[in-house]
Amino acid sequence: MKKLPPRTRRIDPLGVYTRDELAALFAVPPRAISNEIAEGRLAYTRRLGRYYFLGEWLLDWLRAGKLTHIPRKQREAV
Repeated sequence: MKKLPPRTRRIDPLGVYTRDELAALFAVPPRAISNEIAEGRLAYTRRLGRYYFLGEWLLDWLRAGKLTHIPRKQREAV
């Protein structure tokens, strides 16, 4: 069976996304998106009983989760 390359996800900074669209985009259950909201990490607006996310907020959220790589030798030394 041939292995397919990973799917590239594109977020339009001017786009407007729903919670279900985010869950599908990141291949996670909708509850995972709700958890990010509850933890205060993901910005949203709520209108007409639905959650909406601006593409620029999603990009900010992804950037804020950036971890600095620490070489294994330094991690093991601690």
